[in-house]
Amino acid sequence: ASALATYFSYAKKSEQHFQYAANYNDLITDIEEQLCRPTDRRRDANTFMTSIMTKFDSFGMHAPVL
Repeated sequence: ASALATYFSYAKKSEQHFQYAANYNDLITDIEEQLCRPTDRRRDANTFMTSIMTKFDSFGMHAPVL
């Protein structure tokens, strides 16, 4: 690694962004999985949306700094 990459902690920042992207992908997977179920087998819509929005808001509060 170059001195600049080490100084600016690019590897650490890259890992943080990778994890952040993985969190969003998990959220998308949760939504897709819910939509694939027959409507009578889905979670209550209000409960599900509250769960999704809580996760989404949490991601925004803990986003890595660019």
